[in-house]
Amino acid sequence: MTIDTRYQSRVDMEVEVQIVHRNRSIHALSRNLSRSGIFLTTEAMTIPTGTFIGLEFAMDDVKWQIDGLVVRQDEEGIGAIFRMPQPELFTTATNRKQASEQRSTRKVSAANKMPGAAHSKVLPPRSNADY
Repeated sequence: MTIDTRYQSRVDMEVEVQIVHRNRSIHALSRNLSRSGIFLTTEAMTIPTGTFIGLEFAMDDVKWQIDGLVVRQDEEGIGAIFRMPQPELFTTATNRKQASEQRSTRKVSAANKMPGAAHSKVLPPRSNADY
């Protein structure tokens, strides 16, 4: 078991991100982010720790362009810290996740309250003694 040494809250967020490095654009998918950094998953790419990168993505009709520094790379992806903290991005991502969770909760509740919906009861299997 490992100890999580992060000092800031993170929010799970899947958004397509373009990593800009050496005039190349590399496709990635964000896994989570905090006010000060992001974790990205990507296929078969290595960027050395300590390398500055650009991050470009859109969320809720807002285009973000953020400079970052690669602080970690492993088989799962790349961890980068932002050059400047991004509290507005974190708030936007948190609000987006909460809204998504509320929508899915409402869909489940609405399906359970549909008039005329048949509710079935699962009965235990019968034995020969019941006949």
